[in-house]
Amino acid sequence: MAKRRRPSRQRASGRSRGRELPWAWGALLAGAFVAVALALAWPSIRGEFLSDDHLYIVGNPWIQELSLANARVLLDPWGPAASQTLNYAPVHLFVHALEWHFFGEENLLGWRVVNAVAHGLTSALLVLFLMRGGVPRAAAVLGGAFFLVHPANLEVLAWIFQLKTILSLALALGALLVHPRRPALGAALFALALLAKITAVFALPVLAAQAWARARSGEEPPRWGWVAAWCGVFAAVAGPEMVAFQRQADPRLEIHPDPVVHARTIVGYGARYLWMSATGSGVSNFHEPEPAVSWLDPWWLAGLVAGVVLAWRTVVTLVRGEKEAAFWVLAAASFAPVSQIFPFVYPLADRYLYSILPGLIGGVLLAGAALLERLERSPLPGLPALGGRAREPLLRGVGVAAGVLVVVLAVRTHARSPVFASNLGMMQDAALHYPEGMQAQLLKGQEAARRGHDARAVAAFGRAVELGFADLAALLENPQLARLRARPDFQAVLLDLARRDVERLGPQEEPTQAELRQLALAYVVRDQRAEAIRSLERALAMPGNRNDQIRDELAGLRRRWGGAPGNGGDPAP
Repeated sequence: MAKRRRPSRQRASGRSRGRELPWAWGALLAGAFVAVALALAWPSIRGEFLSDDHLYIVGNPWIQELSLANARVLLDPWGPAASQTLNYAPVHLFVHALEWHFFGEENLLGWRVVNAVAHGLTSALLVLFLMRGGVPRAAAVLGGAFFLVHPANLEVLAWIFQLKTILSLALALGALLVHPRRPALGAALFALALLAKITAVFALPVLAAQAWARARSGEEPPRWGWVAAWCGVFAAVAGPEMVAFQRQADPRLEIHPDPVVHARTIVGYGARYLWMSATGSGVSNFHEPEPAVSWLDPWWLAGLVAGVVLAWRTVVTLVRGEKEAAFWVLAAASFAPVSQIFPFVYPLADRYLYSILPGLIGGVLLAGAALLERLERSPLPGLPALGGRAREPLLRGVGVAAGVLVVVLAVRTHARSPVFASNLGMMQDAALHYPEGMQAQLLKGQEAARRGHDARAVAAFGRAVELGFADLAALLENPQLARLRARPDFQAVLLDLARRDVERLGPQEEPTQAELRQLALAYVVRDQRAEAIRSLERALAMPGNRNDQIRDELAGLRRRWGGAPGNGGDPAP
């Protein structure tokens, strides 16, 4: 039998230098990245639960006890856990269940440390992914460090429920890394990534681009069967996710009624993400940028130019079968779900960069390397050749500049971290960057009410509702607003919110306990007494962790109304 020929020593060592990191160095790098992540998050690490932490964790009874019954609920694609969180993401919720078991509701330090450690390890995993994609080792480490300290990623670090974003990226990168040698394991990791957060679907077109590049270069057959298998995995997860996600869909949400303006604005959002990625500037909580109503809007124009350049580079590298193409595909596939083709309340978010950044980092590094090689072969007129002695000083200079940029971003990220110590800090940060936005209006309303400027307060809250604010309970249960609730103009604001809740939640066939309570509050405002009592009675029969509160509210309504039917007209006093 003929012996298999071994690769030459030089070729093998070159492959090792380009694609592998010794275990000892890898462990040291991961440890250093984790330490940096903890340092960046430390100013806010003992803060409070933020934003949707309450939806996913504090108000989620199915993660608060490790039991077989709760496990069944978390795994149920159509169950109450998916309905409450508006996502089918059992991997994410199982991890939170483990955290609750160890940390409970009081130990915020433990929850935040988990996010920081996960972010540090994911950044180290990105280094390996960059190296496997053809990025030289030193450049890959700098790329991973850039991702680690980027100010936009601070939101993922601080919002505990955003562990799902970290998990989905880590599992997706792991799936792509193991696929060439263990495709079945890669498909399993891809499934877990989707079940942590559906946006991990970006890995599917990346896998296809990598398969195409390997086939074009002659490394191996494309194995399209496994790409089809990943498509099947995504199809299986996408169905339940769409059903859960549509519960939060509001057909009134729009970027602009003019579809041309809407399209220009999407292109402008792309430019904003590119600027945030490159500079770390423009980060904020609760982004509310203005739509691109003019053809001369600078963000739209910048996005158009950048989009054409990136599309051209993606096509060229795909046609050539170069590994660089997979990174541009990664960035584009990560942007697509958050591009606002289907609008969100807040059309931009720092956290959406978490999976876009790795693609941009890898694409820029490989494009830079390709440019360097081209200049070595045929330098520009008037410039010296970059080979020999000229090449090393240039590389050292670029490396030093990149290192300085990483340090500057780290300092800025650490300085910004205290913003995430409280919900108030996040609102103030949003108001600073968007002084006419929803969060700014809420702060203005609260401050005006505190000072006794009732008309100004009502105007501010009304404007917040126009901009998309939809939390009726926040206005009804805030003791500082008790005086306002007697005003007809504020009652009109409450009635508008109540009408929206009834229109959205009333038709739900299987509402959650939280939705039924929200619906009951809307009926109370509308003075629809029988409907309010019936909604609270249904809520008591549903699984949840608000039974005592709902029981007290139901008893209070019965005492207050004495069983008299409501008139369905003016809001209850």
